[in-house]
Amino acid sequence: MRKTNIIILLLFVFALVLWSGEKAKTIKIGSISWYTEQNSFDEIIGIAKKENKPVMIVFSATWCKPCREVKKKVFSGSDFQQAADKVVLLYIEQTDPKAGAYLKQSRVNVFPTFKIFSKEGIDLDTGFPHWSVKGFLKWIDDVQAGNNLYALTQRLEKEPRNRELMLKIESKLRYAGRTEKLDLLRRAIKVKPDFNDPLAQRAYEKIAAYLYREMSERQEADEKKAYARKFSREFLPVMNAYYPGKFRYMLKDDRAVECITAWYNVLGQYEKARSYFAGFLKRNKNDIEVKYHIDIFPHAFTALLHTGREKEAEQWLAKLHERVLDVISDKNLWFYSPRLIDVYEAFIRYYGEKEQVKKGERYAALVFNEALKQKRERMVEYYKIGYAKEYLFFAAEVIEQHEKELKTAKGERFAELTRNLSAVYSRQGKKTKAKKLLYGLYENKTLIESLTMQQRSGYFEAIAATMLEAKIVEKKTLEIAEKAVRIESNERTLDTLASVYAALGNYAAAVKYEKQALKMAYSSYVTGMLKRKLEKWQKASGVRSR
Repeated sequence: MRKTNIIILLLFVFALVLWSGEKAKTIKIGSISWYTEQNSFDEIIGIAKKENKPVMIVFSATWCKPCREVKKKVFSGSDFQQAADKVVLLYIEQTDPKAGAYLKQSRVNVFPTFKIFSKEGIDLDTGFPHWSVKGFLKWIDDVQAGNNLYALTQRLEKEPRNRELMLKIESKLRYAGRTEKLDLLRRAIKVKPDFNDPLAQRAYEKIAAYLYREMSERQEADEKKAYARKFSREFLPVMNAYYPGKFRYMLKDDRAVECITAWYNVLGQYEKARSYFAGFLKRNKNDIEVKYHIDIFPHAFTALLHTGREKEAEQWLAKLHERVLDVISDKNLWFYSPRLIDVYEAFIRYYGEKEQVKKGERYAALVFNEALKQKRERMVEYYKIGYAKEYLFFAAEVIEQHEKELKTAKGERFAELTRNLSAVYSRQGKKTKAKKLLYGLYENKTLIESLTMQQRSGYFEAIAATMLEAKIVEKKTLEIAEKAVRIESNERTLDTLASVYAALGNYAAAVKYEKQALKMAYSSYVTGMLKRKLEKWQKASGVRSR
């Protein structure tokens, strides 16, 4: 009998240990327990099946202010228990190493992201609930009622001409690539291509807005121009159909002015862009609502400057400043400050391209002032170095500061300063001096040996990337880029290697390595950038092979 009691006691202790281990995989937010990334997805699905509930996943990051806000304002309240009772709660912390599998599986790169999976492990929906208990309850109920991306997509297979369903699905594809969204919108229009039809108009306006954003995200001016030329036949008819006062959806409230002026600027038709701005001013009797109109001004100033109206641009900038001063506060600084920087960038690009350094530096100083308002002192250095590299603004100052700091700098800081300095020297036409610095980094055994293997990969990749930026592309550049890939093959090292091959004219190799980089990328922004490069090199490779 005693033996039996001992066995029972041991079993109880063993069960208690197991139970404690399970509890160790949870965290408390307020009074509510959440599972964490310390559990595998299979374990979570096992729990969901036992409880007969879907899984709600919150993807968060410690550095993310909105993540902290929703955690404090919504998840920490006891009333969130109403939502918690309906789902298995899983909180993924991006900075934890074990979060990697979850982030890769769900291709999450924006925080916070909210997802619901079925108890079978099917990704049902990515949600954008109002940040309240009611908002989360409504979203959870909608998903369970079948109003989720997975269920709607299944329905569309049975109702392939249902435009309302197509538009509903498109609105849920918030983090999907724009190609996928555009395909769905074009499909909806194909069913009824009528500019006067309300459903078609919703699709047309979204298409125009997405084409504008896609064009804007191109980094190189020639890429922007090529894209605008390619899609003008799709973009401009939408503008012509509804401009100026018939927009009802995505382009209402003068949003179209921003799109159309930017589009014509990219095409180099600055007078046409300026005429749209002039029409906007006339309709508004030269009165601007800064909150709604500030995004128009970077494109308006570009048009004015390129049509020889510098004084008019400066006068409107003064008016804009005056209006911003009337409404700006500590609470809305996050909204206005980045937009003012975009405004100044229009002047900076123009004077930079014209090599009018003093004028360009004057507007660059305004950018620095905005960065300081946001208490981002490091950004001043970042901007200054960027302007020195691109336009030679503050070049002498940057060189002096870097050369002084290099005397005492060590490790990665020494490497960073050297790369910056070499890029500025190269922009000045001092290629030999730039090359000597970069080769010195590559051959700096003491520095390299102080780095971990992973750090070495980034170290060599950064040297190769700087050589690309400085237009120092030769056999040694390829050697450095290949070394980075051998140490660690990731989207960044592979993309740099592909870019070196492309710069050397070996487009077949560039395509090969860019495809590998694309497989490893999960950020939609990075994926889009890699795809555009790949497309360009595939075309070049095709031309060469003929």
